Amino acid sequence: MTDQGTFRVKCPNLSCRRLLAIPLHGRGQMVRCLHCSTQLKVPEGTNRSGRRPARQSA
Repeated sequence: MTDQGTFRVKCPNLSCRRLLAIPLHGRGQMVRCLHCSTQLKVPEGTNRSGRRPARQSA
């Protein structure tokens, strides 16, 4: 976590590999790296215990 409300994800493009600061509401969404324009799906994340959060039924 970088600060309250964001976390870091590394760009998967091997020629870029920059750290991207993603807002917490961006978890599970597609985003574009601002440096190389590669699209990536942001991981949904984990809670403090290291487990993925439970999915809510729709």
